[in-house]
Amino acid sequence: MRCVKVSEGKGLWVAGPASVEVKEGSVYGSGFEIESGMSVLVRGERGFTFFPSSREAELCIRGGSASRAEVVGEGYDTLVEWMKLLDTVEAIKPATVVVVGRVESGKSTLTVWLANRLGLGVIEGDVGQNEFGQPACVSFHEAPSNPILSLQDLDNPRCIFAGHVSAEKIPEIIIAAIIKAGKLVGGGYIVDTDGFIEGRGLFYKLSLIEAVQPDLVVVMGDNSLSHLLRSMGMDVIMATAVPKPRLRSRRERRLYRMRQWARLFTRANTFKMKNVEIIGLCSWKNEGDTILYNCPKSMYILGSRRGRSTISGVRRLKPGWEKGLVAGVKTKLGDYRLALIERIDLHDNSVVVRVNAPEDILKGEVKLGWIKLLDNFEEKHFEPLPYPEALVSKHRTVS
Repeated sequence: MRCVKVSEGKGLWVAGPASVEVKEGSVYGSGFEIESGMSVLVRGERGFTFFPSSREAELCIRGGSASRAEVVGEGYDTLVEWMKLLDTVEAIKPATVVVVGRVESGKSTLTVWLANRLGLGVIEGDVGQNEFGQPACVSFHEAPSNPILSLQDLDNPRCIFAGHVSAEKIPEIIIAAIIKAGKLVGGGYIVDTDGFIEGRGLFYKLSLIEAVQPDLVVVMGDNSLSHLLRSMGMDVIMATAVPKPRLRSRRERRLYRMRQWARLFTRANTFKMKNVEIIGLCSWKNEGDTILYNCPKSMYILGSRRGRSTISGVRRLKPGWEKGLVAGVKTKLGDYRLALIERIDLHDNSVVVRVNAPEDILKGEVKLGWIKLLDNFEEKHFEPLPYPEALVSKHRTVS
């Protein structure tokens, strides 16, 4: 265990997993105060900064080899500004809030502050770098019963399956998923968005805000965006962005998702689901031991029919083409569980999936996404087209 004294105006940054005990004085959490004798858990590998709310505080850190702690001199001014912002927002009493801003501007951190103070649920709209849910999902959680340090403290989040990890590819699907999550979250909520606000991203954010119709939009350090939203008649509050953020590289973002995929599917259960409705396939018909897919640009054949097809323009599929596709299995509560496709058999309308869910909570609906996981959980991405046509679309690496 290591104990560190921190004076007012400085902060102690701790990277977890680590337990942090306030031995003397008191410190600020995410919009709440942690007093002497209290302990909190820092889960996130990105860390958390504790600032004294007294003249001096002593914190004791207990963690594994991966945990780190260091005194930092930046961020206190931002904390003071955010405390003022919380008072302003609390006076407004919004039932729905959307937080927007650039990458690593502090959106997720401020979302936690707002959730703690306002007692609202959280919807995570970043399908690529989901802070508390799962990739390819719009995750959501009801209002926290106790104050939390980070979104990762929200246990057992629920998922509306979007099917991709790039907002640029599926903006309309993400908007629809956020609206659906808002209906299921139960009560008011805060939408934490991704940092895609350049070019088409700006129109995506404007469309999202127009669809949600929030009581309040919080903009992280971007005056041009706030002016545009006010011209649309939106109530907007500007928030100070975090100073000098450390931007994660494309490789770091990809590795983060790989770890998430591994945690999800390494020990997942395998189920055979019968009489399944499969969403995301081209129209198809069963011709004996052959399946013929009729897609917009071409036709595809899967089965034992030999020789050249009598139908012009037909492409032959390799058996097992679907293995490794990420999918969403609908539950009886209306949300989804992430699944990995092992096999699709249209002869008996069955699907074999790997999924972390009791079989009795699943409905007979499987929605295919546009990500295939390789053996090492590396991702292969496809254009959002119906299968099997999506297989021949050009794909690229997504950050």
